[in-house]
Amino acid sequence: MSDVLIVIPTYNERENIGTLIDGIFALSAVVDVLVVDDGSPDGTANIVREKQQKIGDDRLKLVVRTQGKAGRGSACMEGFKYALENGYKAAIEMDADLSHDPKDIPRIIEKLDEADVVVTSKYVRGGKVVGWEWYRKLLSRGANMYARLILQLPIHDYTNGYRCYGQRALKLIPDLKIEGTGFTVIPQMSFLLHRAGMTFAEIPITFTNRRKGKSNMSFKEMSESFLAILKIRFKKTSRS
Repeated sequence: MSDVLIVIPTYNERENIGTLIDGIFALSAVVDVLVVDDGSPDGTANIVREKQQKIGDDRLKLVVRTQGKAGRGSACMEGFKYALENGYKAAIEMDADLSHDPKDIPRIIEKLDEADVVVTSKYVRGGKVVGWEWYRKLLSRGANMYARLILQLPIHDYTNGYRCYGQRALKLIPDLKIEGTGFTVIPQMSFLLHRAGMTFAEIPITFTNRRKGKSNMSFKEMSESFLAILKIRFKKTSRS
C-alpha cells in the first residue's frame, strides 16, 4: 500500500475518469486512488470497475454512494475518513474533469516536507489558467480576492480543490466543524486548519478548463461559498 491516497469525487465523469486514472498510474510516484462516486447515472462507476480489473482494486478503490449527488465536499470528507482508517499518511484531493494535471502530483508530495497542507495555485508566480472565458477569469479572481480579504490566510488560491493534506492535518479533519457539502468545504477547511496551527505551502499549476462533460458547480453552490466565508469570519470574530 502507498502512503498517499488520491481522493477523486465524481458525478457524471464517464468521459474523463478513465483518462485521469491512466495518467495517475503512469506516474513514477507510487500512490493509491479512491474514487468516491455519487451514483452517477452516466455509468462513471462502471468505468472505474473496468480499470480495477486491469490495475487491481488494491491500488484503485471505489466507493459508490447511493444517496445521489451529495456534493463534492462531502465526497472528499468521506475519502479523507477512508485514508485515516486505512493508515495513509497523506491524502490529495483532485477533480475528475482533467482540469488538474496528475503530473503535478510528485511536486505536491515533495512539498509536504515543508508544510502540513500543500495548495496548488493559479495565482502565484508560474501559475495560470487555460481555456476560461474572460468573465470566468474575472469571477475567479474576484472570489479569491474576496476570500483572502475576509479570511486572511497565507495562500492565494482559496477555490482550487487540488491540494494535499499531510498526516498532522489529516488527523484533524474529522474534528473540524464543516458546514455544507459542496465547494464551500474548501475555504472552510483551509481556515480551520490554519487556526489549528497547520502550516501551508503553495505551488504553481496550470489549471485547464474541462474539455468534456458539464461542470458540476452550480450557482447555488457558488452563492453558498460566498456566504460561508462570511460566516466563518463571523465565528472567528465572536470568539476573539
